[in-house]
Amino acid sequence: MQGQNPNTILHYPHVFFGDIAYWVNRAQGIQTVDLTDLPFIPSSILNRTEILTANGLLKLTVPVEGGRKVKQMFSEVKIANGDTWKRDHLHALQSAYGKSAFWEFYKDRILDLYQNNHTYLCALNADTVQLVTDLLKMKESHNRTEIPFQLEFPPYFQVFNSKFPFAANISILDLLMNKGNKTLDYLQAIIQP
Repeated sequence: MQGQNPNTILHYPHVFFGDIAYWVNRAQGIQTVDLTDLPFIPSSILNRTEILTANGLLKLTVPVEGGRKVKQMFSEVKIANGDTWKRDHLHALQSAYGKSAFWEFYKDRILDLYQNNHTYLCALNADTVQLVTDLLKMKESHNRTEIPFQLEFPPYFQVFNSKFPFAANISILDLLMNKGNKTLDYLQAIIQP
């Protein structure tokens, strides 16, 4: 959750895919509060996720009506669907993970998600969170409410590890594409210092 206060973000149950820390918290039962009427935070994991590509880290951003100046409740924020963002995201994901061990297992579900025509960002985010929850076969239990401020992310193999140092806490998509059915084990094993 680079540059963002984790206390704030965790109160949003639906983020755009989410970074690994977000999913560590969900996997460990950290409570998310269904407060879609919190203010929208531009340039956060509410409309961005970061992946590792052949050219380094790349932020995939869902454009919103009003851009960075939007001052609305999260539930009211509309996606600027006139842009080519879906095509750009899919191209970037294919380029970044097309040769990963698990792209073939997950690509159809991701493609299906991008083919839906969402009007509101919160609806798209709800679908991304549901997709990841389904892919992880994660059963959520909200039995803890403390929020860890620091997490340690053990290195795992990344597609471009010969080109770049390990990129910790990027999109859950990176972890899924590289760890596959071991993703949930990785999330649950992260130790809070």
